[in-house]
Amino acid sequence: MDNTAFGKTEKSGVLGFLKEPKKLIAVIVAAVVIIVLIIVFAVSGGGKANAEASDKLSQAYASFSVGNQDAGLALLNDLIENYSKTPAAYQARLFLGDYYTSVQNYPEALRFLLQTSNDAKPEDLRPLALARIVNIWDIRNEFVNAKDAAQEFVNKYPDHFLTKSIYLSLARYYALIGDVDNVRRVCNEILVKFPGSEEATIADNTIKSLA
Repeated sequence: MDNTAFGKTEKSGVLGFLKEPKKLIAVIVAAVVIIVLIIVFAVSGGGKANAEASDKLSQAYASFSVGNQDAGLALLNDLIENYSKTPAAYQARLFLGDYYTSVQNYPEALRFLLQTSNDAKPEDLRPLALARIVNIWDIRNEFVNAKDAAQEFVNKYPDHFLTKSIYLSLARYYALIGDVDNVRRVCNEILVKFPGSEEATIADNTIKSLA
């Protein structure tokens, strides 16, 4: 297939439309507030183990905030090892996913994020982990994997606040691998599910560019 139909610049073709709204990372960062509220709620209803795990998580964050990454990593790993099923332990995994992504250790980031996306309690952490997995595959330009993870996200979490952004990313990944039919399919789904949104406008423009 001739991929020039999708455009190679940011301002032309399908990718020209789809690259404009890449707000996924910023939206994920904004979710930190929600994560903190989840942890506070979970700990307030738990017992001694949850309280101890929460304390360790706070200590780890404090260590990172003053630049002591070694101490922070040690606390997070101890928390995961000894309180593995607590909400704080899954929050620690999410944090480690972000940390290892920031230092470009993607295999280690994926290890923690996959555990969280599959098993986290509370379950509210699972879509946040899966969104990060989508982002890692995107960063690595592994667009088939990014497409699969994004499709999993929109299937599992149709009502999540990140779904609109990930839908648009999904259309972009299909464009990058040259799958015109699925670009059109995803854009039409965006129009049906999110009418009147910025994402719908971009999807409509993308469909028109395919004609």
